[in-house]
Amino acid sequence: MILATGLKPEAVLVGLLGWIVPYLFLANYLERSLFPFRAYCYTQSDLLSEKHHLESLEHCVDRYHYPRKADPSCRLNVAPGTVIEPKIAGKPKRLAVVRSAPNAPDYRNFIRTTWKKDFVGIPVVFLVGLRDGTDLRAEAGEYQDILQFKFTDGYFVLGYKMTSTYEYFLRLLPDLEEIIVLNDDTIVNVEALEKVGKYHRFCIIRPDFGFM
Repeated sequence: MILATGLKPEAVLVGLLGWIVPYLFLANYLERSLFPFRAYCYTQSDLLSEKHHLESLEHCVDRYHYPRKADPSCRLNVAPGTVIEPKIAGKPKRLAVVRSAPNAPDYRNFIRTTWKKDFVGIPVVFLVGLRDGTDLRAEAGEYQDILQFKFTDGYFVLGYKMTSTYEYFLRLLPDLEEIIVLNDDTIVNVEALEKVGKYHRFCIIRPDFGFM
């Protein structure tokens, strides 16, 4: 059988379906890698549901992540101790922490004279570690807003600094609901942060909707 165009049906069929094999083998690597995942997602009703049916955050982690056990020798399980601690009045429910370097007093002083004053009712604390030749006792004694941990500061310990910060403040301030994490080299829109904090999904007390 030959069509009016002079093509055989077999040739037309090859033309219609012949792109499938080149697509699977020659398409973008990411596209080919995601193909099984797409098929899985499109056939799993629980992934398409707006509301998950899991009991807790831990159940969710066990369901969608590889099982693993924490290393008991990991230093993240041990609080590092502090050299300098801030003075915080009352029992605030919101706290702003600013990641800073020991040798960056200019950044901290700029913040103290600008947007820190706009945080009404929200304590602002600077987070630092140790560094040779740097003594922050005079600065901390004057401003009472520095938390210095007993480990050498640097980018490679940023995660350790944050876990230590959470452990310290959640233990010190049991009523704390929100920790705002900032950097000392940024300009902060305090009004916007105050509005964002009103949404419960960002609060520590709701870990299944937030980042904690």
